[in-house]
Amino acid sequence: MNVGEKIRSIRKNKRMTQRKLAEIIGCKSSFVSHIEHNSRNVSLNYLSRIAKALETPTYCFVSNEGDKIVKALNLLEGLNNESFGMAIEYLEYLANKNAAKIE
Repeated sequence: MNVGEKIRSIRKNKRMTQRKLAEIIGCKSSFVSHIEHNSRNVSLNYLSRIAKALETPTYCFVSNEGDKIVKALNLLEGLNNESFGMAIEYLEYLANKNAAKIE
């Protein structure tokens, strides 16, 4: 997934329109569209603004780790409350298990 696709995926996951994102970061919605379709490069300044508007760490847009995070968020977003709770419990279990291995 490239930067534009990651931005679009996270924006849609947060149910935000291109127009709303553009309004928040101070540009036209057509600029956001160009970024999402990779027909225009995004500066670090705008990438930082986008990350803040989407409440997402900037590295999620530029690293392969970001792909994993976006995938995990999309999966979690689609769960009902009961399944979401189970997923959180399992993630906590894995985190604790991993922390025990480190010690």
